[in-house]
Amino acid sequence: MKIKWIVATSLAVLLLLTSCGSNEYENDSQIAEDDLLPVHNLSVLTRNEFEFVIRQAWEDMSASLTDYNLQLEITAYAPEESENQGMRLQTMLMAGQGYDMFIHNNHSLLQFSRSGFLRDIYTLIEQDPAVSRDDFFYQAFEALEIDGGLYAFPLSVGFYYIFINDSLPQPLIDRFTALDTIAFYDIFSIYSEAIGNPEFAHMSLFDSGFAWALAAPSTLLDMHMVDFVDFDNRTANLTDSAFIDFTKNFVSLFADGSIGGIGVGWHPVSGPSFFRQAAVRQAFIIRNAWLCPGFAFVEPNHFTHGIPITDNSGRLIMDKRIETYGLPTEAVTGETIYTARSNVHNGVRASVCITAFGNDFLAWELTKHLISAFSEPRATSEIFAGGSESMTSPIKRELFRPHVTRAMRNFRQFTEEHNLGLADEAWQEVTEAAIERLAVYNEMPMTRPGTDIPSMLFASDLEHLLHGLITVEEFAQILQNRVSLWLIE
Repeated sequence: MKIKWIVATSLAVLLLLTSCGSNEYENDSQIAEDDLLPVHNLSVLTRNEFEFVIRQAWEDMSASLTDYNLQLEITAYAPEESENQGMRLQTMLMAGQGYDMFIHNNHSLLQFSRSGFLRDIYTLIEQDPAVSRDDFFYQAFEALEIDGGLYAFPLSVGFYYIFINDSLPQPLIDRFTALDTIAFYDIFSIYSEAIGNPEFAHMSLFDSGFAWALAAPSTLLDMHMVDFVDFDNRTANLTDSAFIDFTKNFVSLFADGSIGGIGVGWHPVSGPSFFRQAAVRQAFIIRNAWLCPGFAFVEPNHFTHGIPITDNSGRLIMDKRIETYGLPTEAVTGETIYTARSNVHNGVRASVCITAFGNDFLAWELTKHLISAFSEPRATSEIFAGGSESMTSPIKRELFRPHVTRAMRNFRQFTEEHNLGLADEAWQEVTEAAIERLAVYNEMPMTRPGTDIPSMLFASDLEHLLHGLITVEEFAQILQNRVSLWLIE
């Protein structure tokens, strides 16, 4: 396959050079050098916060492809235009037109891939002599596969982390801290035991900060459905007793208002006062890179032992939103710190899709440069602080250690600005601990952060369920019927 890539590329260049050479000019000396090179155009659709980092990757790629006259066209849109742009993209692809590539923004990739609109990126990797599958953290690829193909290439990968309130009964804390990962079902189990104690009966399940989507009923349900939907065989098993048991716990939590709470923002409430307030009302917190976490050095954290959340099969749940989530590590002082800064937009949902109708060679070349650009952008903006401050991992293995080391160095500067710094030796220990933890996580099985099943299929029935108008068993049967039909359409 790699030989075919080289031959095909060489023939394409030869044909383009031949066609350029057939043109007659009155004065060749006045023709710019670029005008004699084969022209390659690439069109990209993206949300506007990614535009500058795409241009950075384009500049780096252009420097390595000097035998081409490269032209880039970016169509950038604001977040509030996402729905309209998604509909427009679908219309264009159905007509066999559209962009060469786009940055994934929760488009329905299942339907896009099965309609033949997207290139299988596994094929591009196999054809490329410069890379192999083992160059990447391919567990993330496997989590995103559709019918055995890879149609969204993640530029980086990160996970959700949950912390337990250290004022809960010690047996529950011990049970939690003995774990390296935890499934939602076990989180609910520990919580149910905690509120059985009158001293903690007032506590909500968790505060999710800017992982607020986790507190939405439809999101939690969708993430749990992954275990019971087989996309490859287009079947569902949503009447399984395990799904029904989970849904009963899930319904009870929302029915009594347990999930959610104080609605944390990313500004001063991330300081010591936030932790004190949350400790009174929340059994757990889920943190991410939006909250400036260095204040955890100042006072007791009130929350401890941040570990990744998994599905019921033990697969790490990759983060769902565009924002990344920070990796918590244990500092030598015994305090838990969050090794990430705020406003980072290079999570797993910053993925590249390459269309079946465009310049897939050039799109794949740009994608490879985007991995580095997202990890170490040369410019930042208010809404894109840059991957150099993120504790998620670049998808390419060789960038992993430099990226995490750089992220820790940047985070150290942040802590020193708030008089929270550690000595050099202590900080090196924290950095190595962060690298070791992430390295283990990156090799674990992962799962997509949801099913891609449109929530409108079950939104009204979910409302009926939460208001007690139908039973869990009735809801499961309705869901089974609707999802099964949707899978075979």
